[in-house]
Amino acid sequence: MTTSQAQKALAAQLQELKIQWANLSDEAKSSDFGASLSNTLSSVETSLKELSGQVKQANAELGNMGGSTKELPLKKQLKQLQGQLT
Repeated sequence: MTTSQAQKALAAQLQELKIQWANLSDEAKSSDFGASLSNTLSSVETSLKELSGQVKQANAELGNMGGSTKELPLKKQLKQLQGQLT
């Protein structure tokens, strides 16, 4: 799976989980299922942050080798992903 595919898959999963969380009652949120969903949301958000950091590091390394990071597809995709999450 490419970085782009991973970002898209995680963003889609996160969006679905946020919708499910919003639709839960307070009682359901405090249940085992709610706790599991909350943990999954946290895990996905952490994974996206890690992936974002990896992309930034790769872009920085490319820049250090004399490449331009302004037009990298990964950087554009990351910005799109960040826009979807806000």
